[in-house]
Amino acid sequence: MNILSKAQTSIQISVSNQLSILQFTSVQTEITNLKLNLTIVESKGQLGLICYVKGNLNINNYQIVGNYNTQGTIQFVGLDVQNSNVTINSVNIMSSKISGGNSSSFLVSYVSESIIVIINCVVQQGTVQVPQLYNSIDSTPFYYYQFGGIISQANSSQVYINNIIFDCQQQFSAQYVKNSGFLIGMALSQLNSLHISEICLYYSINSSSTFTNFGLFGMLQGYGDINQTQIIIAGQGSFNFFGVFGEVQCQYATLCSALVLSQMSVSIALQQLDGAGDHVAAIISNQHLNCSIFDIFVYDTNYSGVSYVGGIIGHTCYQTQIINCVLQNGNITNSGSYTGGIISHVASSEIITNNCTIQDTNVTANKYSGGLFGFYIVTQYNQNLIIDCVIYNLTESAQNCTAGILGYMNSSITVKQTNVSKSLIQSVINCGGFVGFSYNAVITIADSKVSSISVISTNNFGIIVGFEVNSVKYMTESYSEGSNYVNDVIQQNCGSFLNLGNVNGC
Repeated sequence: MNILSKAQTSIQISVSNQLSILQFTSVQTEITNLKLNLTIVESKGQLGLICYVKGNLNINNYQIVGNYNTQGTIQFVGLDVQNSNVTINSVNIMSSKISGGNSSSFLVSYVSESIIVIINCVVQQGTVQVPQLYNSIDSTPFYYYQFGGIISQANSSQVYINNIIFDCQQQFSAQYVKNSGFLIGMALSQLNSLHISEICLYYSINSSSTFTNFGLFGMLQGYGDINQTQIIIAGQGSFNFFGVFGEVQCQYATLCSALVLSQMSVSIALQQLDGAGDHVAAIISNQHLNCSIFDIFVYDTNYSGVSYVGGIIGHTCYQTQIINCVLQNGNITNSGSYTGGIISHVASSEIITNNCTIQDTNVTANKYSGGLFGFYIVTQYNQNLIIDCVIYNLTESAQNCTAGILGYMNSSITVKQTNVSKSLIQSVINCGGFVGFSYNAVITIADSKVSSISVISTNNFGIIVGFEVNSVKYMTESYSEGSNYVNDVIQQNCGSFLNLGNVNGC
């Protein structure tokens, strides 16, 4: 075993044009009580405190103060781990700056076919500065890929991260940034499993860059569980596929295990530039993996987009459970289609929504907007349930297909013990307290209520359903009280309780 121990010792290290400081291959190594004042001037390859590990490595109780000041096309800033078992415990990285190329991280750049445990670590007052790099042949700008605050890229590995404080700011000048994350940039291969808990993350972004697949995790292929996490993000840029998870995928349909998210609080404030915002949500922007989401609190959230903008999820086409989740004091704006307090766009999935609340929230969209779901189209054979949900003090406006629960639906769905109250819902056409537009649908509404809401529209509206075509409704013990509807231009196809299309006018 190699043991490097410098108890209470400060070491000044400066490296120029060198591959690494330390490198271990096929050994058992332990590093303890090491304090480094680190300045790395330039390197032309992999770079980090320990660049490459193939074997077993334990790092305990060390502190790094200093900068990775890199230049040129450097890649893999951080620890490179392959076919290894690595434990990183009690590492404190203070006032550090990364300025470099792809696959950079404060801790680990690359993990492959390994087991890695990262616990009790702090990254504070960190700065990420990424310059724009250009193709030497045609001078076109390169994408900047896979920055990760803790891990930039993981392949076919088991990753355990617990009790992390991460407080950094990001200053990108690169034109395009993709598959990058505040915690993990990209995790590929269905064999990945993530187990993450007790994360406290504060992050600010000031950039004119265009971000794609960006968030706490940029891109995830695999499965795992994330819980007990607090996230506060504020920033400026052009954000697409943005959320706690930029995108989650299932590589092989037969191997789709669930991603389980629980006990998370999230606050996101984004200033979008240049009309960006394709797939933006607080938790998952684009979901192609079975997910269970429990006990999520999204608060003081303000962001916009041009399509697929959701309070919890932007788009999903896989089985999803959303239980005990709250969106409070949100402001969600979409200049295009598909906006929802829970999910903006549901396609061919089985969705169970139980005991969720949308409160004190503003939703503005062009079309397909709902207090819970903007656009909902699934097969009638799926089990789609909305149970015991509350929409309270919702202010919602759009041009078409707007409602307190479902903006547009083409599916079989059951709504039970769900209330919409003290809300203002307005649209030019197809506006309802529960459903804006129902097409070829089977709706069961039981023990539910609309109370003290205002539905404002020009055409096709109702306190329960705005407009329907070839739909079947089953309603039991559901009613409206103290609500009103306003048609201030023309009176056509409206009903005080349930619109029946061309049958029941005003």
